Amino acid sequence: MLALTRTAVIGGRAGVRTILVTGFEPFGRDRINPSAEIARALEVEFARTEREGVRIAARVLPVSRKRLFEELDRALDALRPEALVGLGLADGRSVISVETRARNFEEYSIPDNDGAQPAGEVIVADGPEALPSTLPTGALVDAIRSEGVPASESADAGAYLCNRLYYGALLRARAARSDAGFRAVFLHLPSLPECVAEAGEVRASMPLATSRRAVDAVLDYLARSPG
Repeated sequence: MLALTRTAVIGGRAGVRTILVTGFEPFGRDRINPSAEIARALEVEFARTEREGVRIAARVLPVSRKRLFEELDRALDALRPEALVGLGLADGRSVISVETRARNFEEYSIPDNDGAQPAGEVIVADGPEALPSTLPTGALVDAIRSEGVPASESADAGAYLCNRLYYGALLRARAARSDAGFRAVFLHLPSLPECVAEAGEVRASMPLATSRRAVDAVLDYLARSPG
């Protein structure tokens, strides 16, 4: 897809808007995380280019409760994005899930990649119980469906690292100064068919190219929207 024209970026040029896309490294039973694959591809494709004044930046984040916010803050400080599109793997889901909120709660069914496994804890003491997406989730679902990719809104971002990232991003966006704020949304992607086949299991999956079309639809929508 990526219909918008790409032109050379002059580093730091006034008027260039940045959209940050984040993915996660592999974890659990799937050796490939589609969110990481898409983030890496975007990082290569748009490292030195922009689309109609919009720069696409991407980062792959650690599946680590301890290190996640440090890496998120590093990316936010370096890029100053106007929007963050978080991507993550939702094993068992059959469609793209556009998450409408994040909860101040974490309970890991499996350890993170550092071995941490909180069991029913808040992410931020005295933080709000939940935070809503600051991007139009319904419109993003429509944009994804218009590309022939199944998608739906979801009010359950889980209780693992995806939800932790989303909550942390929304909290940081809310606390930021008005001239440095950003909007955020999170997309859960199904497992890849090859990972399901390797495991010899019967569970939902979606080809990487299809998930990529969904992400491109979201980026094109945001690129065409006012900053």
